[in-house]
Amino acid sequence: MTSLLKKFLEKIQVIKALKPTYRQPGDGSDGTCDCIGLIIGAIRRCGLTWKGIHGSNYTARRAAVKFRHISTASELELGDVVLKGKQPGEPGYALPARYKPGGAYYNGDLTDYYHAGVVTSLNPLNITHMSAGMTVDKKLGKWNYALRAKPLVDAGAYDDDAVQIDDSTILIPDIPTTGAQAIVTAPSGRYVKMR
Repeated sequence: MTSLLKKFLEKIQVIKALKPTYRQPGDGSDGTCDCIGLIIGAIRRCGLTWKGIHGSNYTARRAAVKFRHISTASELELGDVVLKGKQPGEPGYALPARYKPGGAYYNGDLTDYYHAGVVTSLNPLNITHMSAGMTVDKKLGKWNYALRAKPLVDAGAYDDDAVQIDDSTILIPDIPTTGAQAIVTAPSGRYVKMR
């Protein structure tokens, strides 16, 4: 674990210990916090900046690296930001217009990422998040997406983001050859359009 990732996780615990009250768009700096504000506040307390909108839908689309759908806790990594998402037609679906067709941040993804948390421990599993109060989930439950926050990746918070063999080597993971579906992202965290 890098010192920056350790610091980020410590800052999550600092905000949690302050027992903030729920308020959008709180980030823990004034005694209030919301779910994505917990992550943004910890990033800021690490001396990094958060560029963009305060929201989990923005985070999933514009501030994510290594974004992926998850179905088991074994797919999680320490420091992952995890999200709950709803699809069109599901009860409670409320995707803001800016993420729908014609919106400034529309990218083809119509999932409403409505809640965010952070993986603060793998064994046992702890997902720390802010809802009505600070909460720690011990099971995956409805957390079905994971990502790394771009400001942390850009600052080198994850060991495997800095792997370099030599100037000419590109590592390509094993790719399934039948019936596979994937989301491809550029190093910037943006989706890559394939034809």
